[in-house]
Amino acid sequence: MDQFKIIRKIGHGSFGDVYLARNIQTQEEIAIKKENKNRSKLSKLDKEYKICQSLPKMGFTNAYSVFADFKYNYMTMKLLGPSIEDIFRLSKTNMIPSIIFKFANQAIIRLKQFHQKGFIHQDVKPHNFLMSIDNQILYLIDYGLSKQYIFGGQHIKVTSNNKFVGTARYASLNTHMGITQSRRDDLESLGYIFIYFMNGKLPWQNINAINKKEKFKKIKSKKLMISCKELCHGLPNVFYIYITYCRDLTFYQTPDYDYLINLFKN
Repeated sequence: MDQFKIIRKIGHGSFGDVYLARNIQTQEEIAIKKENKNRSKLSKLDKEYKICQSLPKMGFTNAYSVFADFKYNYMTMKLLGPSIEDIFRLSKTNMIPSIIFKFANQAIIRLKQFHQKGFIHQDVKPHNFLMSIDNQILYLIDYGLSKQYIFGGQHIKVTSNNKFVGTARYASLNTHMGITQSRRDDLESLGYIFIYFMNGKLPWQNINAINKKEKFKKIKSKKLMISCKELCHGLPNVFYIYITYCRDLTFYQTPDYDYLINLFKN
């Protein structure tokens, strides 16, 4: 870490904090993700770094290096701009539909590219979409919970009673039900982000519960009870079409990404 000066904390990933830092030699500002070694026997940063190396540079985390000291693992990365969640909160109101449609187009493209590399994200949420410094390109970040769904050209098998992985607010119905995640689940989670931005909230937000387990249970029940029609009430029909399409996808099915992109283009 002697080569870098930590300036301040700027974010939190699925398994570590992210800091703004400066390369002392070049004076370049970068981002550094820090992982506590004691929390896991296997370094998730090593896993994330390997995923980064297989992805395009534009629209995904540009990881420069990984290294460690006696207590932490580190990954240095290209510095990006604010998250879509930050932009939403700064707007202090519902986002303008035209901005949401622009986000939708780029976000679907990012998931298409990610899936084409053989990975599913498993934690699609507003915090994991960042804009470039010039505010032109959308980036999909944080692959700590991501996994391969293709091995040797074969799709993974579907199983039940799986441990919950992801963020409850945006998780798909099948994820709540303990069914193995696939491409459809990333896309469904993205649909909930669209509705969150359009309405300013989701029906299962701010649920009172005595603990995390009970809260997850209540969120699951609310998602099961509410129909796509009710969820998208008052919104342009494109959102109903999108959510319905994603929920109707089968586990092994390759989504028609271009169809979904064109929904928002039109």
